Amino acid sequence: MTAQEPLSTHSPTLQHLYSYHTEIQQQILRTCYSPDACFLSPLLRTQGTEAIRQVLMVWKALNKDPPTIDRICCNDQSCVVFMTQHVHPRLFPFLNVCLPVIVTLYFRSTGSSFKVVRHEEHWTVQGLVETVPWFAQWYHRYVRCVTGKLISIAGHALSTADHTLQQMQERNNELEESRLALACYNKQRHIALALSLADNKPQGL
Repeated sequence: MTAQEPLSTHSPTLQHLYSYHTEIQQQILRTCYSPDACFLSPLLRTQGTEAIRQVLMVWKALNKDPPTIDRICCNDQSCVVFMTQHVHPRLFPFLNVCLPVIVTLYFRSTGSSFKVVRHEEHWTVQGLVETVPWFAQWYHRYVRCVTGKLISIAGHALSTADHTLQQMQERNNELEESRLALACYNKQRHIALALSLADNKPQGL
């Protein structure tokens, strides 16, 4: 990958990386990846282009179909690949589920080219749930609905508590204002009474 070209032009390169063409895949790892590149996924962590090649080869050996690249977003520092992994084991051909995966590639400039230094794969919880149809149906119909109702009830309770607290605060403010007004009134009465007594006091001879 040359530094002068925008990374978005290398979409075919990223598609070949996950293809099942072994020779093209090895060439991409050799030319586009840093020798000490790190590979991360929810299941494993490894480092080095040879180790990454072996991980991809194991996935190829276990699954019959290559993943489908849905969308690619690139800039000068990273590239995000949205794809669908087809979990279709060769030993269990009747099993065929789709797993949404987000791949993030982090680049480092080496002067005249970009090298991938970090390769991360992320699986979403919803994506894992969707891989099991019967569980996904149960999850969407019951778990999410019950959770939504519980969160709604909790939100209503918090809103009621906040409203009650606000009313109590307003009541306390009113009582404080009444206390200050009464204290001021009593003070004025005491001053008026003292002045009245002073005026009515009989003068001595």
